[in-house]
Amino acid sequence: MLVIDVQPTFMPGGGLPVPGGDEVVLVIRELMMMFPHERTIATKDRHPRGHISLASSYVGVEPMTVLTEEMMDGWFDPNRDAERIASHAKFSHGDLIGYLARVGSQVLWPDHAIAGTEEEELHSGPRGNIRWPEEPFGYVLVKGTHPCEDSYSGFKGNAGTPTELADVLRDRGVTRIFVCGLALDYCVRFTAEDGKAAGFEVAVVVDATRAVVPHDAESVYAALREKGIRLIQSENIFGESASARRSRELCGND
Repeated sequence: MLVIDVQPTFMPGGGLPVPGGDEVVLVIRELMMMFPHERTIATKDRHPRGHISLASSYVGVEPMTVLTEEMMDGWFDPNRDAERIASHAKFSHGDLIGYLARVGSQVLWPDHAIAGTEEEELHSGPRGNIRWPEEPFGYVLVKGTHPCEDSYSGFKGNAGTPTELADVLRDRGVTRIFVCGLALDYCVRFTAEDGKAAGFEVAVVVDATRAVVPHDAESVYAALREKGIRLIQSENIFGESASARRSRELCGND
């Protein structure tokens, strides 16, 4: 089970709130109980201030701007320092040009999951009657830390830099992954697609995820189906687990 970026930063009151993002917590908590501890793996975003994907790393650029190479025409005067990159940015003009050449475009996000803040942490509870166990995950992958590359997928950065996630899964004998968390149209989607490309059987747990742009959900579902990724409800997993428990009990009685 891959739990993607279930962090306060993506929930109401966070830096980049996903509509209904907090609603996935209880479903995911119940799902986690269906898996052995070593088979529950989380990812979390962590960005340094001055990251290439943050609107605050630029001057006069609004959050949610989609930055392309073409948009940069006229940004810079060759006789002066870069005018549209903030002084605290941890990347150069050349870094930005090279990055956009590889990725095509980059959404410039509001500040979120900033290193050293509570928003970089995973959801910890308690909220109402919801509480994570003390050590809820068998492994936690931190992504997005390199200042010159954003990382939606748990398997690789947006420019293609691989993470260790595929190796971790294979070392644990995993062949099938269930993906949930935040957000459907970005980190969940790209993790699922990259997992499929890496040779894993992949299912996205639809009621355990939410989208940054809710009305885009149907188009995301269609894109996932086209790549051979299953879309399931959490009750499908609960049913499979209940069936497996009954089978074990019968075998034990025999």
